[in-house]
Amino acid sequence: MSVATVVPLSGDPKISVSEGGDFQVQNSNTFSSVVVGGNKPVRSGKRYFEVRCVDKCPLIGWAVARYKKSLTSGDAYEVFYGDIAKEQICDGRNRTRTERTHFNSGDIIGCLLDIDEGCVSFSHNGVFLSSSLTGLRLHNSGGYIPVIEVKARSSIFVSYTLSSFCVELPEGAFAYDHVDEAPLQNNRVENGVLSKVFDDFVTGGSGDKCEGDELQNLFTAIGSTSDLDPIVFVFMFYLDKTLHVWEVQRDTFVRVFQQAGCSSLADISRVLKKEEKKLENRKTDHWKEYYIYVFHLLKAGSTMLNAETAAEVWRMFGFGKWKFYDKWANFILEKQKEKEAQVARRASTGKQVPPELIGYDVWDSFPEFMESFPSSFDGYDSLDLGYNSLFDDFVESLQS
Repeated sequence: MSVATVVPLSGDPKISVSEGGDFQVQNSNTFSSVVVGGNKPVRSGKRYFEVRCVDKCPLIGWAVARYKKSLTSGDAYEVFYGDIAKEQICDGRNRTRTERTHFNSGDIIGCLLDIDEGCVSFSHNGVFLSSSLTGLRLHNSGGYIPVIEVKARSSIFVSYTLSSFCVELPEGAFAYDHVDEAPLQNNRVENGVLSKVFDDFVTGGSGDKCEGDELQNLFTAIGSTSDLDPIVFVFMFYLDKTLHVWEVQRDTFVRVFQQAGCSSLADISRVLKKEEKKLENRKTDHWKEYYIYVFHLLKAGSTMLNAETAAEVWRMFGFGKWKFYDKWANFILEKQKEKEAQVARRASTGKQVPPELIGYDVWDSFPEFMESFPSSFDGYDSLDLGYNSLFDDFVESLQS
C-alpha cells in the first residue's frame, strides 16, 4: 500500500476522489493553492508530476518547504512556476516567455524539478517545452514541495499514480489509500481495472458497448469540449484505425489501453494528448491515414460530408491559416446551399441524390491543393492539374 495526498495551502478548495482514484480539486471564486502528494520536502534528485485541466490552466511548480502564499507572491528562489496558458515561466523574480502552446480545456501539464542540475522544466500534453528555468541554486536545506494554484471557478484532476512521491502525511491532509498499480510506462495493467472504468459508460447500464449519449460522456471524461474536438477523433482512431462507426466495444477499449499501460481516465487522456502531438506533422503517412480516417468517421452512412462540417474540421486541422481559407469556406457553403436546393427539387422523381457536397476526392486532394497554391493561383490549369471541378470553380470565382 502507498498513500497519495493533496494538501490545501490557501483558499478553500473542494477536494474529492473519483472512482478511478484521481483527485479532483475544485475552486470557487478565489485562487486556491494545494500541495500534491503531501508536503514532505524533496531535497535531491528529480521529481515530476502532472495534472489534467478540466477548464482553466492552473499555475504549476515548486516552492520552498512551509510555503503558504500564492505562487505569484513568492520572492526570488522561493517559487518556480509556469502559467502555460499565458506562456510564462517564473523563478519568483523574473518572468520568461515560452513558446506558444495553444492551451485547451482537458490538456495535461507537468513540472519536473531537477535539484542536482538546478533546473525546473514544464511539459504540455507529454511534450517538454524548450524553455525552462536553469542555473538555479536549488540546494535549499529545507527542500521543495510541489504546488498547484487552481484559478478561480475552475478545477483540475491529479492522478495519484504520478504524484504519490511525497508520502509523509501532514495534519489536515486529504488522503487516499490505494494498492499500487503499474505506472503508465509499465504495460501490466489488469483487465479488470479498465473494464471497471468502461462500466461507467456502458449503453443502457449493462453490456459491452458504448454509444450515443454514453459515448459523449466518455468523450467529455477524456477531455473533449465538443463533438469536433480533435481528441474525439484521436480517441476513435487510436482504438481502431479501421473503425468507421460511432461506438466503442469493451474488449477493444480494454485491450488497446491496457497495451498503453493505462489504468485510469487521466492516463487515457494523457496518452491521447501525446498521440495528438504526433499528428502535427502533415508530411507523415500516419497523419495521412488519420486524415482519411476522419472523413470516413464523419460521413457515417453517407458518401459525402456536409460543407459546414468539412469547413469546421479543416480548420481543426490547422488549414485556416491558408491565405484563401475563408474565401474557400464561404464558397463551399454557398455551393452546399445550391446543391440542397437541387436535391429538394429532384425529390419527386424518387432518385436518391446525396445532399452533402464534399466527397472523398475533394477531401483527399484539399491539403495538396492548398499547399500547391499557398498565396496565388497564377499558372493554375484545370485541364493539366486534374483537380475536382469544385476546385476549378473556386479558382474561377476568384479570377472573375
